[in-house]
Amino acid sequence: VVSPFSRGLFNGRDISFEGPIYNALIFGSILLLLLAAYFFKHYKVQEVSGALAIAIWLLPLTYLISYFTAVSPHAAKNSVLIHMLYAVFFIAALFLGKNRTLKQYLFYSLLAAGYLIVVFGLMNWFGDASLWGLITYEGTGNVYNAAVMDTNVGIRLTSVFQYPNSYAALLIGLYAATLIMLVHSKRWYTSLIYGAWLVPILLSLLLTLSRAGYLILPVVILLMLPLLSISKQIAAIIHIVISGVGTLILLQPVSQIGSEALNGANTADILMGWLSLIGVSFAAAGISWLVQRFLLPWISSKLQSLEKRRMLSRLGLFSIMIILGLLGLYVLFGTNFADLLPPNIGERISSISFQHHSVLERITFYSDALKIIRDYPLSGTGGGGWSAIYMQYQNNPYTSAQAHNFLLQYMIETGMLGFLVFAVIVGYILIRYLVKQHREDDYDVPTLAFTIFLAGLGIHSIIDFNMSYVYLGAVFFLSLGAIASELNGNVKILNKPKLSVMNKAYPIAIIMIALVFAFISIQKSSAYYQYKKALADAQTGEVYFNEIEQNMRGAIQKDPTNPVYKLQMAVFYISAYNMQNDKHYLDQAMSLVNQAAEQEPYNRDVYNVQTQILELKHDDQAMLALNESMIKKYPWDINYYESAIVLHYELGKQAEAEGKTEIMEQHWKRIDELVSVIETKVEYLKTLPEGQLPGRPFEITDQIQAVLEEIQ
Repeated sequence: VVSPFSRGLFNGRDISFEGPIYNALIFGSILLLLLAAYFFKHYKVQEVSGALAIAIWLLPLTYLISYFTAVSPHAAKNSVLIHMLYAVFFIAALFLGKNRTLKQYLFYSLLAAGYLIVVFGLMNWFGDASLWGLITYEGTGNVYNAAVMDTNVGIRLTSVFQYPNSYAALLIGLYAATLIMLVHSKRWYTSLIYGAWLVPILLSLLLTLSRAGYLILPVVILLMLPLLSISKQIAAIIHIVISGVGTLILLQPVSQIGSEALNGANTADILMGWLSLIGVSFAAAGISWLVQRFLLPWISSKLQSLEKRRMLSRLGLFSIMIILGLLGLYVLFGTNFADLLPPNIGERISSISFQHHSVLERITFYSDALKIIRDYPLSGTGGGGWSAIYMQYQNNPYTSAQAHNFLLQYMIETGMLGFLVFAVIVGYILIRYLVKQHREDDYDVPTLAFTIFLAGLGIHSIIDFNMSYVYLGAVFFLSLGAIASELNGNVKILNKPKLSVMNKAYPIAIIMIALVFAFISIQKSSAYYQYKKALADAQTGEVYFNEIEQNMRGAIQKDPTNPVYKLQMAVFYISAYNMQNDKHYLDQAMSLVNQAAEQEPYNRDVYNVQTQILELKHDDQAMLALNESMIKKYPWDINYYESAIVLHYELGKQAEAEGKTEIMEQHWKRIDELVSVIETKVEYLKTLPEGQLPGRPFEITDQIQAVLEEIQ
C-alpha cells in the first residue's frame, strides 16, 4: 500500500530511486524470516508447493550467475536482490494462498492498493492531492510530482508511476480483476462496490492517453471470457458497456477540469469533478447490481443446458466477441467516431498505426536487443545490461534506458539460461492452473482474478518496461504465487522418505538466505542515507569537509560497487582542490574515478568526472585517448566526436609549432577519418523508415566545421 507512492519503486539508473527500493528489500528480508518460522511446521518438499518454493530461487540464482559477467556490477547486484524480493512475495502468496480466507484477504489488499492509486491519480488530475492541506509535496505544492504530465500530445495521467504507459498496465489488470469479482458477486454490497470502481478505473485508463493500453485492454478481456461460463460472459460484457457509457459521460468534463487544473486548481471545479465522478460511478454500480441481482440469474436459467457443453459455451461467445472486436476496430479507425471524443484522446486513437514513430522505434529497440543477446547468449549482461550498453549497439541515436519489452530485457540480463528458467516456471504454473480451472466448476474466484491481473500486467509488459517498477514486479510474482497455490498433489521424484530431511533443511536454508539478504539490504540502505547526509551537509556549507568525507567514505565502504558514491566523493575532492590547490585532492579524486571506471566502464558519469580532472591536469593526450575510447562505446554520440576532433586539432597545431610534421599529419588524418564516419552515419539516418524519428542530433557541428576550415 505504501511502496507505490515512492514512484512505484522504479528501478532506473538514478541514485534517487534506490533508497525506497532498499527499504522494500529490508521489509522482504523480514517477511522471509517469518516465512522460515512458518515452514518448520508446514513445509513439505514432496508437495508441488514445496517444489515450487525451491524452484523460484532459480530466478535470483540466474541473476547471480549473470552478475559475474555483468557490464554494470552495481545494477546487477541490485537486480539479484530485487529478484530475491520477488521470490519472497511468490513464496508468501504460494503458502498463504492455500488458505482460501487468507487468499481473499491477500487479493483484497491488492485491490485496495490499486483503488487507492486510482483515487490518488484522480486527486492530482483535479488539481489537489493535499487532503485539505494535510500533505504538501516538495517542489510541487498540492500535487504529486509528474502525476499529471503536460506532454506534446496532451495532458497524461500517471498517478504514482510518473509514466502513463505503466500506469495503464496496472489499470488494465485492475479493471479486468474487478470485472471478474463483479460477475461472481452474490451480495448486494459487493456488487455495488465492484460496480462503482469500474468507471473511475476505465476513465483513468483513457486519461493516460496510452495507445498500448487502449489496444491491450480488449485483448485481456477477450482472453478472460473463455475462463467464464456463458452467462457470466454475457454479464461481463453488459458491465463493460455500463462502465463504458458512464466513462464516456464523464470524459469530456473531466478532461476539461484536468486541463484547467494545470494552471491552478479551482475549488468549484474540484468539487464538481468529484461529485460528477461519484454520481456516475454509483449510478453505474446500481445498474450493475440490477444485472447481478435479476438479469444474471435469468440468463443462467435460460442457458443452463448450453453451459453443460463447456467448450461450446465458453468459446462460442469468445468467437462472437472477436468478430465484434474487429467491427469495433473498423468503427474506431474506419469512421469519424474518434472525433466525438475529447481532442487529445481522439487524436491518440486516430494515430494508432504500424507506421507511427513509437512502433518503428520499438522495432528498432527489439532489433538492437537481439544484437546484445547474440553477444551475451548464455548468462547475459547482468541486471541493468540494456541501459548500460544499448548505445554501443543502437541503430540510430535514440535515447531509451529501457528496452520496452520485458521478455527481451530479461533475456539480455540473464541470457538464454535465465530466460528458459523463467519461462518454464511461469509456463508450468499457468498451464497447470488453466487446465485445472477449465475442468472444475467450483473454482476459486480470487485466484481467477489474480490470473487476469497477471495477464493484464504481463501482456502489456511485452511492449513496455512495466517490470522495471519493483512494485509492479512484486505484484506480478505475488499473483503468480497465488495462482500456484491452487496446484495440489505431490511431485513423484521428490516423494521419497530419504528426502524428508529437506522439510527441516529448507527452512534453515531460508533463514540463512534471509540473514544474508537483510545484511546486504541494510548495508546498502545505510550507505544510501550516509550519501544523502553528506550531500545535505555539503549544501548547507556549515559542516567541516572531514565530516562530509567520513560519510562518503562510509557509504563507499558499505556499498563498494555503487559508482555514484565514488564519483560524488571525487567531485568533493575536485572542489577541495579548486579551493586549496592541493594536488593530493586531485590524486584522490583520480584514484576513485579510476576505480569507478574499472567497475562501470559504460557509465558516462565516470567520463564526465574524468574529463574534469584531466582538464585540471592539462593532460590533453589522456583526454584524447578517453574520447577515442568513448567513441567506440557510444558511436552515435556526436559530442565525443567533436571533443576528439578538437583535441586532435589542438595537438596537431602543437606538433606543427614544434616542427613535428609527421605527428601533425597523423592528427589531421584522424580528423578526416572521424569526419568520414560522421558523414557516413548522417547519410544512413536519411534511410530510416518514413515516420521514424532519428533521435539525438547527429551532424557536423559548428565546432567541427571550424576545425575543418582551419586544416584544409
